[in-house]
Amino acid sequence: MKRADPTTGNRLSRQFFVSLISDASLVLAVVMLFIEDGKRYSAGATTIWLAIETLRLTSALPWSWGALAILALNVRGIVLEDGPTPVSHMDYVLIIIAFLVGFGRSAQRWRRTAALVSGACLLGVLLNAEVIIDFAWWAIEYQAHSLTKNQTALLAGVGALCGVMAALLGRRQVRWWLPMLPCIAASMILARATTSRAALGLVPLALLLAALLINRHRLSPAARRGLGLAAVLVPLSLLAIVLVVEISAPGSLLGWFNNLYGAENIANDIGRFRVWGCYLGLPFMGENRFIYGVGFQNSWQLFCTPEVTGRFLTHSHNLLLQIWAENGVVPLALVVFFLVLMIRRVLRNTAHSPQPGRGQEMGRALAFSSTALFLYLLGFHMVELGMMKVPILTALFGYFLAAIYPPSSLQKRSLQVDHHHAG
Repeated sequence: MKRADPTTGNRLSRQFFVSLISDASLVLAVVMLFIEDGKRYSAGATTIWLAIETLRLTSALPWSWGALAILALNVRGIVLEDGPTPVSHMDYVLIIIAFLVGFGRSAQRWRRTAALVSGACLLGVLLNAEVIIDFAWWAIEYQAHSLTKNQTALLAGVGALCGVMAALLGRRQVRWWLPMLPCIAASMILARATTSRAALGLVPLALLLAALLINRHRLSPAARRGLGLAAVLVPLSLLAIVLVVEISAPGSLLGWFNNLYGAENIANDIGRFRVWGCYLGLPFMGENRFIYGVGFQNSWQLFCTPEVTGRFLTHSHNLLLQIWAENGVVPLALVVFFLVLMIRRVLRNTAHSPQPGRGQEMGRALAFSSTALFLYLLGFHMVELGMMKVPILTALFGYFLAAIYPPSSLQKRSLQVDHHHAG
């Protein structure tokens, strides 16, 4: 009879202990956002989580030592948030490190992380359940103690979509999808309490678009032509109706839209367009700003001030505009290039027809849920910048963007499918 190697048991127990600390740090980083003055504790827990996850990659990926060193050298900037700058280089450092940590993770690992994030959102909501439910019922703007309204809305959407990811990757196992139902419900109640149009609108829209992408191979050519025709005719028909109504009764349509959409929302959107216009023009002010941008902090303190835009905003509420204004054309071109590559990856992930089997089923579920998260995170940051100055939100942004890059087995299958289509 063979005796078990004691070193194997020690190694497994050590791995379990490290995983436990990592998972606890992730949950703590999210829950601390719902506690007054908990933002710094959340940032510390985020740093521990990223450090552990990066350290676990060092044996297989030697470059992880470099990422770990960068993280260690910037702990003060992450935890203490030095300076008043609303957007700084540390935000981008966290995004890149988190993306590298999440790149190529297995479906089982994504299921675990998504369940932890969604469950942490549920815990945060339960800590403030009475207030959140009351605010959601009366449509009063709620924000977590350590977050703004838009940051709370971003977290709510991520929590809901993470719940969907964990449930789908559970392969119809009750022990996975049943606990996710209250987590998803709690996140949507939180989104409702914030009254954020971005969260409430983008979550269902991201799920719908992801479903259309992953099922597009099932559509007949006639159905595809019909959808394309509808995409052209519906806007034209709406425009024709607007013109007819406005000509027959001038001003009535504007008054109806004002009552439906809300005067405050209209004023906010007009102010947002002014801010976008200001940030868009900053690199054209000479002195090589087109190449280098105007720099961190200068955009809102020196140029896009409340006197210019009519609103006191410390950032552009648009990720691409923020990079364009502060860093110039070269970083923006690089970001757009990588964004195009990521969109191509999403299209590849959702292009193939799944084959029978549990592995293929999880691959399809991961393709759908990662696409929904990808669309939500990018869409949200085209109208808001909720992740900035909140390390856990910034880290989750980069981490879940990496979910569109599946494990090696799924990557090989995607490459085979692409090769087949190319042939």
